[in-house]
Amino acid sequence: RCGECGLPLLVVNSVGLACSYALGAWVLRRLAMDPRLRSPEDLAVLALGIGTGAASATVVGVLVQWWAGLIDADQLGRSAALFWVGDIVGAACLLPALVIAGDDLIHRGSVRLADDESVEPRWQLVAELLTPAVIAAALMGIGQQPMRFVYLAFIPVVIVAVRHGVSAAAMSTAALCAVMTLGAHLQLDDALDRSDFQLLLLVLVATGVTTGSVVSSRRDVSVAKARVSQIIEATPDLVASASRDGTIRYLNPVGRRLLGFSPDARPTARAFDFFPDELAQDLVRHGMRTAESAGTWTGMNRLRRPDGHEIPVSQVLVAHPTLDDDGQQIYSTICRDMTSQRELEDQLRRPDLYDDATGLPNRVLLVEQLARAVSASDRERRVAVLFADLDHLQRVNETFGFAAGDQVVTTIATRISDLVRAQDLV
Repeated sequence: RCGECGLPLLVVNSVGLACSYALGAWVLRRLAMDPRLRSPEDLAVLALGIGTGAASATVVGVLVQWWAGLIDADQLGRSAALFWVGDIVGAACLLPALVIAGDDLIHRGSVRLADDESVEPRWQLVAELLTPAVIAAALMGIGQQPMRFVYLAFIPVVIVAVRHGVSAAAMSTAALCAVMTLGAHLQLDDALDRSDFQLLLLVLVATGVTTGSVVSSRRDVSVAKARVSQIIEATPDLVASASRDGTIRYLNPVGRRLLGFSPDARPTARAFDFFPDELAQDLVRHGMRTAESAGTWTGMNRLRRPDGHEIPVSQVLVAHPTLDDDGQQIYSTICRDMTSQRELEDQLRRPDLYDDATGLPNRVLLVEQLARAVSASDRERRVAVLFADLDHLQRVNETFGFAAGDQVVTTIATRISDLVRAQDLV
């Protein structure tokens, strides 16, 4: 009967298994698994995809065996369990290495065996990755039974994972599982014994790959922090962090230079000491409240160097969700020196605010300054305005020319400027 149904059974089994593992692959794509497997989340997604594919393949395989009459109905449960364990272990042993190697070949053109392959020669790295498999083969030969001493392979697997990360752990456990599977095939005949041994392989792979993933993810975080630190150190803007009470926790080199500190000096002043007056301090306190509620605040402000020089800055303030050791809110700020831009704006605006002939403020600037003085005045401070007219200036222009008229106006403007105080406006 099997001879009659051999080809249909083979086709059904092949198509069913292909569809089953295509379903597992769909799960991996749907959940956006990173094929580098450098986080526990990606390992969880991989386990879910393997479990989905193995479960579907188990149903197909058991039904095909039952259809062929290889198992009876009362053996379906036992056969399904053995089938599922075998598929789970087979996929778990090979897939991490295949996924990582495939991604490396697609994006790099070569397979990366370790997080940092420059640490030691490649031949030495390969030898280290094969060490767990060699040790396992020796242990299986000594013990005559795979389960007797082979669990000691845990130790070299973990060492490889800790030293070289998830790529090395995946490659090493794949080689280890190949050797141990061959040894189990030669030494074990009972199906349950083989399943028990396969579960040991699963534990070995899970331990090695999970340890390697944690190690690699932490290295990624360290590398990312170092890269961010380099960017912050090299940025042309002031970057600083401080606690709510103004204690400066960090100040980048540009900030040290901008505020007048030497590169190796540790600022002992409070952050608020660098704001020149109450208006600037109130503005940054308002920014702190806004950042606490909205996450960030952006505005224009001023900083003061220790020598008293004031710097106009464009400031971004960020409130972090974490607290410092004293339970205070932590803030980060980025301040861009706007001195050059302000000077450029003043140059562009100067023709609109100053008279060409005398260089004195014109009527537009007078109105602005007068409105500001009146709004800021109180009973103790009075504002006086004096208007002077030049009689017969038109005759000078008509008789001697406009250049002479400008000279007359400039001479009188200079005499008046010499008679007033520095804070007065002519």
